[in-house]
Parts: sequence; C-alpha cells; structure tokens
Amino acid sequence: MPVRTSKLDIAVYEHGPAIRRLQERGIRKIAALVTALNQADDGPRPARPWTYGRLRRLLNRGAELDEMLPVRTLSEAACERPYVHRRSSSHQKCAAALSALSAKAGMDRL
Repeated sequence: MPVRTSKLDIAVYEHGPAIRRLQERGIRKIAALVTALNQADDGPRPARPWTYGRLRRLLNRGAELDEMLPVRTLSEAACERPYVHRRSSSHQKCAAALSALSAKAGMDRL
C-alpha cells in the first residue's frame, strides 16, 4: 500500500534546499525570505508567488520533518531569553539621591 504524502511535505522536499541556502546566507526573517524566494531565479518555482503564510506553514512543517531550521515567533524568542530586571535610569538616580539624603540626615543627627 503506498504511503500518502501531503502536498506540504512534497513542497518541503522541493523547496527546502533553496530555503536552506537562503537561511545559511543569513536571511532569517520570513518576510525577507519571501522577497528573496520571489526574486530568485534558481530552484523550482511554485505555481503561485510566495506569501508570508504559505512560507510560514512550509517552514513549520519542515521543522517537524527535521528538514529546516525551526521558526520562532517573537514571543517564543522572548520567552527563551533569560530574564534580566532592568530599572530605569531615573529610578536609579532617585534611589541614589535618597540614599545620599538619608546618609546626610543621619550624619546631622549625630
């Protein structure tokens, strides 16, 4: 019995090498990949021009098949970043001024 393969899986294997070459050249953003793929002359051309949604679905399926680099949303990338508490510079200035005033006030009482 033949194995059924989705059209998306076929597209991953057809267009995957061209997409991987672009990713290796440093093009990571999906919008930039769409532009580069629509302007590229090498590799197989899809019947319709690439769109953001079509390419995102293809990249996600390629990541599932371990054929391409995984695509992360901005929130996924932010969640992977280590948390660093950042205080605003105005808050730091106020804290420094308050500690200086309290030190001065403590010295006046003695």
